[in-house]
Amino acid sequence: MKKFLKFFLGSIALLVVVYFLGPKQPAPNLETPMFKLPGDLVALEQMINDSERSTKGIKPDNQARIVWADSTKKEKTKVAFLYLHGFTASQGDGMPVHTNIAKTFNSNIFLFRNAHHGVNLGDSTMLTATPNDFIFQAEKALAIAKQLGDEVIVMGTSLGGALTLHLASKHPEIKAIVLYAPAVVWNSMQANIVTGPWGYQILKATMGSEYINNPDTSVLHQKYWQMHVHIKGIASVVNVVKYAQDHEPFENIKCPVFMGYYYKNEQEQDNAMSPKLMLKMFDKLGTPADQKKQVAFPEAGDHVIASELISGEWRNVEKETENWLRETVKLSANL
Repeated sequence: MKKFLKFFLGSIALLVVVYFLGPKQPAPNLETPMFKLPGDLVALEQMINDSERSTKGIKPDNQARIVWADSTKKEKTKVAFLYLHGFTASQGDGMPVHTNIAKTFNSNIFLFRNAHHGVNLGDSTMLTATPNDFIFQAEKALAIAKQLGDEVIVMGTSLGGALTLHLASKHPEIKAIVLYAPAVVWNSMQANIVTGPWGYQILKATMGSEYINNPDTSVLHQKYWQMHVHIKGIASVVNVVKYAQDHEPFENIKCPVFMGYYYKNEQEQDNAMSPKLMLKMFDKLGTPADQKKQVAFPEAGDHVIASELISGEWRNVEKETENWLRETVKLSANL
């Protein structure tokens, strides 16, 4: 019996060692990169357009672009908006709320396209994704937005919301942020597993496949979302969001914050991201209480609350956001 017990405990100890020595994704680089961008705004737009045209497999209307307050002048505006979309999505997950708001305040807006997104490469879609890809592109998008306005307001949905939080924690010069159902995986058991030893292997075994497939709900959904992506994408996303939220306290964010999310009751709520985690994050923000606002949209019916393609309340989302920008951020249509 003693020999068996010794063997059993030794086996357990060996398994623990093997687990903690297992393969693990490298931590993403959270240092702020430097970018060389054209100072001339027409040249900047040309650079963006040329880059998008050369992207393999890009889908129509998924490309990054500048939407000018006045396309005949293409000049810097007092405030510029930056919109960061969610995982497997594109600018369609905030359409038309993002451009309507920019138009209301006579502002330029940059609709970014994150790395590996907005493309259809079959089984290769997101196969080479790394956490650094997503961080780098968000930082570059902010650098572009700074060229377009004297001040920048960042808007983000889901993963884009998480990246918005990351940017705001690193860049106190951001005027304000708007979060639509931001991805918050801080203190999440599932995120701890995915980012821990053997995380990728556990994710693959749990999902039973190397690919994730979005529900084929409509032609427009297919147009602006990726239906079939490699799970390296989701592993990289979880890694970058969790690492950033573990290492950059929400208390670092001091700018005005608006947060909207889908919640009606315990049965009818966002089942992609936990509203409870969103609210815990919101309470930890360093923003003064009178400068931040959270709003539940009970009739949104979906994680994506600011898209006319999916949300049952996108008009209310737009109205609440616009009112908050007027009242709290003190924006006006006469910028």
